[in-house]
Amino acid sequence: RQMCIRDRLNMSIKQKLLAIAVFTTATIILEIVIQRFSIDKVMELNSNLVNIGRINGYMLELRKHEKDFIARLDLKYQGSFADTHAEAVAAVQVLKDSIDVDAVLQDAEIVEIAFGEYKTLFDKYIEEQKLIGLHSKDGLYGSLRAAVHAVEEDLVQLQDYQAQAGMLTLRRNEKDFMLRSDPKYVDTFKANLNNLKGYISSSSQRGDETTQSILDLSLIHI
Repeated sequence: RQMCIRDRLNMSIKQKLLAIAVFTTATIILEIVIQRFSIDKVMELNSNLVNIGRINGYMLELRKHEKDFIARLDLKYQGSFADTHAEAVAAVQVLKDSIDVDAVLQDAEIVEIAFGEYKTLFDKYIEEQKLIGLHSKDGLYGSLRAAVHAVEEDLVQLQDYQAQAGMLTLRRNEKDFMLRSDPKYVDTFKANLNNLKGYISSSSQRGDETTQSILDLSLIHI
């Protein structure tokens, strides 16, 4: 009987030891899985943070290209802007692919749309600036300069100092507007231009070429 009790006791101990071993093994495996999962999540989070930092860097670089173009009016900055924009959009797409939180995903999509709108507006600005002129002999700047020189040459030939003074006033209005971009100088220019046109038309020394030069100048400004 004692042998039977001892055998049962040994069996019970073995079962408990086996249960403990199974539990311990399962616990270790579970901890490894949790740790592995946590490491993957941490690595994924770290990768996303690095990517977000890269996107912010691209934004600053785009602003730099924009300001460089405005300061220098050099089309090479449009190409630099386009290259950086493509890299920024690619980085946003990578971020979207790695995100499984709806709210964050929506934010990434908003950023992607903003990048697209930024490029559209920048390209539109460049096209308008190309129309105005990238340098003194280009676009409307070039046409304005040629028209002004034509008027000045005609006025010199007429030797009319009052008309020349009127032309100098127009040049001052023109430069004031270019420096300050204030619309009031446009109105002032138009008023002074009309005064000069009226004086040239009524002057006994006027010529058809001078009148046409003034007309060309007024058309360019209008």
